[in-house]
Amino acid sequence: SISGKNALTGGIGSSNVGGHFAPELKYAGFDGFIVEGRSPSPVYLLIRDKQAALYGADHLSGMSTWDTEDALRATYGKTARVLSIGPAGEIMALVACIIVDKARAAGRCGFAAIMGSKNLKAVVVQGSLPVLVARPDEFQSSVNRARTQIMATKTIDRLRSQGTCGSAPRANTACTIPVRNFQDDHIEKAFNTLHGNFGVEDDYPPQRFFEEPVKSGPCKGSLFDREKWKGMLEEYYALHGWDPETGLQTRRVLRELGLSSVLGKLEEAGRLPAEH
Repeated sequence: SISGKNALTGGIGSSNVGGHFAPELKYAGFDGFIVEGRSPSPVYLLIRDKQAALYGADHLSGMSTWDTEDALRATYGKTARVLSIGPAGEIMALVACIIVDKARAAGRCGFAAIMGSKNLKAVVVQGSLPVLVARPDEFQSSVNRARTQIMATKTIDRLRSQGTCGSAPRANTACTIPVRNFQDDHIEKAFNTLHGNFGVEDDYPPQRFFEEPVKSGPCKGSLFDREKWKGMLEEYYALHGWDPETGLQTRRVLRELGLSSVLGKLEEAGRLPAEH
């Protein structure tokens, strides 16, 4: 887990990233580390067997997280574990994520923006130290027993088939889906539909995007194509299981997500499409 100042709220926050970075950190002789202050120029932190040092990262600036990881592994070998930010984190975008092992993301609390504010591009960790256990036989027995119990649960099947998105129904039941900074526990689409009377027209950009050419940048001179936008929107609705004509969530999808309480409120407000 990565903990620190929540860039979105100004309070404290924590984001779990998973992957192999934390075990490697333990093999390097550390249970954790704290980053304080700001570097005057981009740097990365290298942690190896009870040693830690900062190195210049100008050559990594502007790189995506994947390219950053490839570059650092080219230097330190394939066994190196890399935690990094991309261009969005460098400019302190609050939506930016810290990426580990290319496929793991610490997406909460804007921590990539925090790394960017410190000019910390990445953290590389390599460890070869043993992890000593007081009673190894008892420990291994407990691990085996716990693993057997965990692998037999429905949670494992759900995570393998749906990933963490499969936890949405449980999160809704526990009222932990953050809408308006936890002022509500309903998913955002339903909230907008219920309280904002949102529809298909709200999923289109302003009309001028289709009439006025882009004035600068790599797309200078181009126009948005309304028919292409409509096609992408229809595909987006289909992937979410929403009604293609109204852009509203369907009863079927809401039931599948376990959002019966949301379904009831939308029905009362007359904000659900007719069932076909």
